[in-house]
Amino acid sequence: MDNRVIIETLEKEKQELLNRVASIDNFLSQLKQSQPKSGYQPMSNSNGYTFVPIDSSNNKESDKYAKYNKNWTIRNKVAFVIKTEGHFLFVREIANIIHKLEGKGTVEGVISQVSPTLSTLKGVPEYNLVNKKVGKSNALTVWGSKHWIDDKGEIISKYKYDENFFSNNGQEVISL
Repeated sequence: MDNRVIIETLEKEKQELLNRVASIDNFLSQLKQSQPKSGYQPMSNSNGYTFVPIDSSNNKESDKYAKYNKNWTIRNKVAFVIKTEGHFLFVREIANIIHKLEGKGTVEGVISQVSPTLSTLKGVPEYNLVNKKVGKSNALTVWGSKHWIDDKGEIISKYKYDENFFSNNGQEVISL
């Protein structure tokens, strides 16, 4: 390869980095001079940094879980998620939420904690936890409060699980 091509490529990369540093310096200066309007957050983009409106849907989610405590036992985390969601949940749903709140590890790692915890909590009367099999497979089991079950042992409609959860998460059954 010709040295001129290498030099031109490196000069171009250097200029891009210098532009990025200038953008960061500019953004830092803005932050030091004044705080952004309420409802906005700093965000990195290809042109540097800017302030963008806070996504209200994410804000509602974080408000809903404002009392979540990462130092709780897995038992209390699971119970809190079920109570906060207010309806029957699949194990993977519970794990997805805890994983998002914890911000570390993998969903599969959380599932490996949540599954045995649910079985344990079911045997502890104070938690009032029950499970209901969806369809014929034990893999499709939902978990919720015994208070969300009617006299016939059926889930009360307002506490029903999300029927679309597995199809929305690539877990649907594929017919052969």
